[in-house]
Amino acid sequence: MDKISKINSTEKHKKKKYSWQYIEKAVNDLYLKIDKDKYVGIYGIPRGGLILAVMLSHKLNLPILTHENFMNSKILIVDDVSDSGNTIREHAKLYKNDVVTIHCKSCSTLKPTYYYEDIDENEWIVYPWE
Repeated sequence: MDKISKINSTEKHKKKKYSWQYIEKAVNDLYLKIDKDKYVGIYGIPRGGLILAVMLSHKLNLPILTHENFMNSKILIVDDVSDSGNTIREHAKLYKNDVVTIHCKSCSTLKPTYYYEDIDENEWIVYPWE
């Protein structure tokens, strides 16, 4: 990406940094929404979904799965944000897995099954683990 593209990209997106406190509140809220008896395990999409997947696996007392075996629709797929929707669609749609994210952008073509908050498509998210 050239220097001009980076400048234009930054100008049209507003950066928003999220704290660990915010993430913990989001995980607690998601924990209350998720029916843990419906799932046999959790898979975190590398890289953004891994930390959230570990946090949810502790809360829900479900094992973390380290490989993609989505032939079982009882696996909860985790990512940090549904931006365009393409990543979660790629990982979850074939076997109709449920998906959980912290954020869902207004431009996302696929809404997660569970998410904490809707955000504007022009928001550039910076999570505490980045």
